[in-house]
Amino acid sequence: MDELPLDLTYTILKGKIDVRQSRNTSLIEIRVISEDKNEAANIANEIARVYRETRLHQRLAMSRSGIASLTNKWAEQDQVVKDLQKQVDKLRTT
Repeated sequence: MDELPLDLTYTILKGKIDVRQSRNTSLIEIRVISEDKNEAANIANEIARVYRETRLHQRLAMSRSGIASLTNKWAEQDQVVKDLQKQVDKLRTT
């Protein structure tokens, strides 16, 4: 079976698919219209899988960014404490 060109595939799928996001949530509603119910289910399930994966990657990226920010802040504060400790040690000796 020959593969369809990407632009034709996109046009066909665009006509069969309706995806809507519920307002102020990460929930989506997926509707697929096809004469073949298995094809419709497969397309809808693949959209759901890709959406779930994408959201997971976004959450992981946000978490990593937050952790990196906190790590940098901790390093800055640690340096401040070390500098102050040096001053205290210097004052003790004088």
